[in-house]
Amino acid sequence: MKTKGKVFLILLFFILLVIAAGGYYLYSQISPLKVSDDLQNQSVRFEVPMGTSTFTIAEELQNKGLIKNAKFFYYFVRYPKLLNIVFKDQPVAQDFVLKSGIYHLNYQMNYAQLVNALCSGEQEYIKLAIPEGKTISQIGKILEDNNICKQEEFKAVCYSPELLNKYNIAGESAEGFLFPETYFFTLGMTARDAAEIMIETFFEK
Repeated sequence: MKTKGKVFLILLFFILLVIAAGGYYLYSQISPLKVSDDLQNQSVRFEVPMGTSTFTIAEELQNKGLIKNAKFFYYFVRYPKLLNIVFKDQPVAQDFVLKSGIYHLNYQMNYAQLVNALCSGEQEYIKLAIPEGKTISQIGKILEDNNICKQEEFKAVCYSPELLNKYNIAGESAEGFLFPETYFFTLGMTARDAAEIMIETFFEK
């Protein structure tokens, strides 16, 4: 009996040791990275293009140094109940969806904070002034120089019958209907979106 008791205690000890080691490893992987003081609050620009998979987002977070383990992050996102167990004080919605957008994250964010941020659909806006008297081609060049859309794509949209019919523009192009104004565009938006914003502003004004 004494021998069996000793064996049991030894097995119990090793089981507890394995559980403790596993818990420590998990904690070490999901904890924010240790960075120098000057990087702790530094903003990291993080872009999520439309249609990006969850695992690709996880890999890019790891590449940026925002998380230690892409696979751990992926599984936590797939099973949000785990997030709410580990991060009780920072609950994550069970039906959340990681959204495309341009985010400003930092190295001290834990998994729950990163997930909540990436669900917000936050966008980075570019303030851009379109001066009066500019042609379609010139406006397209301004948009391209500021990474909004391609100049040729913008020109093609402004001459497309589909766009002209939508706004009942009788001419061959949207020339004269692109209102000169200061706009807040987003990186990578389509030429059609940019043109429609300016045309709708024209009619509003």
